[in-house]
Amino acid sequence: MAFLIISNKKFFLNVVETYKLVDSSTTSQIVNETTDRLLHDAVRDLSNEYSLRVINLDRPPYLHAQSLGFVSGMTEYVESSALDECIDPEVLSSVRDDDIWGTNSNRILGVSLHPRYGGWFAFRALIVFENVTWPQSIPPPIPLSFLSETQKKEVLYEYNCQPDVGRWRDYHDASLGPIIRYDATQYAFFHEKSTVKRRRMLELILLDPSAEIQ
Repeated sequence: MAFLIISNKKFFLNVVETYKLVDSSTTSQIVNETTDRLLHDAVRDLSNEYSLRVINLDRPPYLHAQSLGFVSGMTEYVESSALDECIDPEVLSSVRDDDIWGTNSNRILGVSLHPRYGGWFAFRALIVFENVTWPQSIPPPIPLSFLSETQKKEVLYEYNCQPDVGRWRDYHDASLGPIIRYDATQYAFFHEKSTVKRRRMLELILLDPSAEIQ
């Protein structure tokens, strides 16, 4: 049995807390260290009773988090084949960082969306109970499907051609109510690729006594 863990907008409060706890001058992995800290607290008592495998999905060994989200019934996965429009590979390469996308820099890629958070979330961790099996009396999760075919095309185009603008993140299951988004500070922080600028943003937040962190 395994539990897939995602983060929503409230994760940012924990990032700020981690920044206060660590030596910010020696780390460039504030987000990863936040995940590690929360995982340690979550399994501290469980590890005495169970054989656990605790995996930060942003560290090796890298697992395909979008597949995990699909089979767990947590997210809907929009396959690249849903977009029948041809996109120039040079356009894709121009909006992608090769260090992040690697050999996928010129391919149309699929994306996962959460019914309440849309794309305003991140896959963070997997906790595997190695000696516990899923109860046969409980049916396995059913993969989600809440987007129309038109929405799938729009999501894929936005995600592949303008990923950092983030409009693709706003697609969700409208029947569940308003989407739960990051605020403007969180949007800027999680889209910033420079670790130096990220640290500076956290520093400025802590220097402002009037800042409301959510």
